[in-house]
Amino acid sequence: MRQLFRFLYQHGSHLAFGAILMAMSSFGQTYFVSLYGQDLRQAFGLSDGGLGGLYAAGTVMSAVTLTWAG
Repeated sequence: MRQLFRFLYQHGSHLAFGAILMAMSSFGQTYFVSLYGQDLRQAFGLSDGGLGGLYAAGTVMSAVTLTWAG
């Protein structure tokens, strides 16, 4: 336990920097789709599965494009 506290003390700035980056990266596409999923389903007349299927198809298509575009 003493080693853990020593590590946290010695590397606190690096750990804080990593935690901040992790928190800032959470505001991505999935986060906003989860926030506005109900509104998207209502606006386009989709079921939960329909929205999930479209989101999955878009994710796969972007992955294919990413491997091509590099």
